[in-house]
Amino acid sequence: MGHEAAEQDMSEFNAAIATLMRIDAVKKQLIMSTLHHNYDEKFKCLAAYFCELISIMKNEDDKKQYERYKEVSVEYYNHLEDKRKGLPPKIKTWEAMMDWEIELRNIEQKYGLNLPKKADPRYAMANRR
Repeated sequence: MGHEAAEQDMSEFNAAIATLMRIDAVKKQLIMSTLHHNYDEKFKCLAAYFCELISIMKNEDDKKQYERYKEVSVEYYNHLEDKRKGLPPKIKTWEAMMDWEIELRNIEQKYGLNLPKKADPRYAMANRR
């Protein structure tokens, strides 16, 4: 019985590490899409980031962020339509994506997926001089 519990704990740990690695990869792409001002890549990365974070969100955050996804999607698809017509990109679309990215990063922080907590051993030497 104890061996099965240990295997389940290890499986959950491995799944958590895999999720964090995927989130890290998406965040790297988000940075590159921001640097290159690439609307298409940014939207895809935000959608992937949202999909990774949704599994850890509580219902109230889940619902709010799904609504944000729909809002940003409308902006993005309007951007695609403008692009098809040869119109320049709208700053409103970029700002909507940037605002949503900030919200998602704050959620990641809220649920403890980003910065280590004070109990983290890396802080052990922080107060020594």
